[in-house]
Amino acid sequence: MIGPTEMRSACARVRRSHDGKLMGSSFLIDNRYALTAAHIVGQSSTDGFILEFPTQRFNATCIKLNTSINCALLEIQGPVEDVVPLILGFDVAPGDTGLFFGFPRGLEAGVTIEGKVQDFITDPEEYPKPVILVFPPFGIGSDFIGFGGSPLVVRDKVVGILSSAYVDRDNFDKSDRRFLFFTRIQDALELLPPEVLDRIGPSLSPLSEEPRETPSRNSILIITALEEELDYLYDEFPSGWGELKVLQDGLSYRRGNFSDEIDIVATSARSMGLVASAIVTTKAIKEWKPMVAAMIGICAGRKEKGVAIGDIIVANQCFHYQFGSYSNGKIEHELRVENTEPQIVDIVEHLSRRSNSLPGIHQSLSRGFKKPNTLLQCHVGPMASADLVVKDVEKFGEALEADRKTIAIDMESYAFMRAARLANTRWAFVIKSVSDFADASKDDEFREYAKFTSTKFCLQVIQSLVGGWR
Repeated sequence: MIGPTEMRSACARVRRSHDGKLMGSSFLIDNRYALTAAHIVGQSSTDGFILEFPTQRFNATCIKLNTSINCALLEIQGPVEDVVPLILGFDVAPGDTGLFFGFPRGLEAGVTIEGKVQDFITDPEEYPKPVILVFPPFGIGSDFIGFGGSPLVVRDKVVGILSSAYVDRDNFDKSDRRFLFFTRIQDALELLPPEVLDRIGPSLSPLSEEPRETPSRNSILIITALEEELDYLYDEFPSGWGELKVLQDGLSYRRGNFSDEIDIVATSARSMGLVASAIVTTKAIKEWKPMVAAMIGICAGRKEKGVAIGDIIVANQCFHYQFGSYSNGKIEHELRVENTEPQIVDIVEHLSRRSNSLPGIHQSLSRGFKKPNTLLQCHVGPMASADLVVKDVEKFGEALEADRKTIAIDMESYAFMRAARLANTRWAFVIKSVSDFADASKDDEFREYAKFTSTKFCLQVIQSLVGGWR
């Protein structure tokens, strides 16, 4: 873990060789190389510099710099021994807390400061590439001279280099008048020689992987178990979806435009089951921090509760019905439950009972679309999850033992809701439609209809949510 001690040992003052003037800060990325800001070394790459680490001093020269991103690479006449270089990374998003360390004037030992990542911005006049905007805390003084070139560390990796600061000294007590700009580390990688990139890690090379893209502050996330369950979601925005992309962690997705201010991101676990859904939900929420997260798709319904093929199921709670202990030849169930926010249930009740939503969905089916001979209905109730495809109606009994009000069963909903709750995503919910009754006659005759109705109703719920978003 990179803390203040580790940062201090890997950071160095940058002084000019000919007069010893303190120029700023730098940090070690290899035992022969350090990174800093371009304005620290000036326009000339021929000047000599001295790097002062806590217990060692080294001569260094600037071998490469890029003023457009305000970054420079220093080669050390070393090597630097007994110091662990800082690890570079891309994993940063608005809301993250980061540490940065530097040597401001008057503080011989340097200082570590905690700041909150606010945004990613691009100012074409000064920053042709995005920079990370960080708010430092109160009470650290208004003089940032000497901090230039210091590293920003988030989750134990350097994600940025301090390139400039803005301080309104007339309004210093206001947090929105004091902020720092950090160049993203992926933009600085272009300065590094190939052999250095190889030593740091080939996966960081800009030639080998796409940098993590900037998360949207206003996004809606739609997750399914199987990719095919996204078919009708893609049809809803035929001109607004981008190409399929893959993140560094293997998560594939497509991004569309829900509105002028809000993006919609679609991804799937590409596999049924609790584990796959929990993993993809966790990755996706970490990546986009959505204001709304929903799972759509198909499920099995309970006929005894008046549920018909194609009907929409909205889970007011999702539970894992196979969790527990085995004792004396019997499974003793321990109920694991995640509840849906009551406000979402209120919206669902309104749309299904007091609007033309359900008839409108039914009527929007294209000619020739296979549909059941029943009126489309929406049911709100508990949905049970387990890691097995149920084709025996008696197996439904295990879920009923946990909650007699159970109206549907699937293999993913609990995992999705649990992951969303752990990530503090308040507006998370599951909307699926019934494709079978979990019995021996289970088939795919109305699978497309179920996919269609769950998608259409989910989008109406989301529109009601974000229409009043504050």
